[in-house]
Amino acid sequence: MLLQATLDGPAVSLDSQALEWPELRWALRDPLTAMGHVQMLLRFGYGPEGPDTPRRPVSEVLTVV
Repeated sequence: MLLQATLDGPAVSLDSQALEWPELRWALRDPLTAMGHVQMLLRFGYGPEGPDTPRRPVSEVLTVV
């Protein structure tokens, strides 16, 4: 799902910091059963494109034998 979203254009990010607050963790649980714990939030959206992350050439980090 994350790869397809990336191909389609929206930015995708994972977040768990908000779930450290008990009030938010409670609000995000399954409303029908009130059971379980949310462990990760997925955020999808469109925004300005950020700078490319510098990458080393593959030949510097991988040796094919």
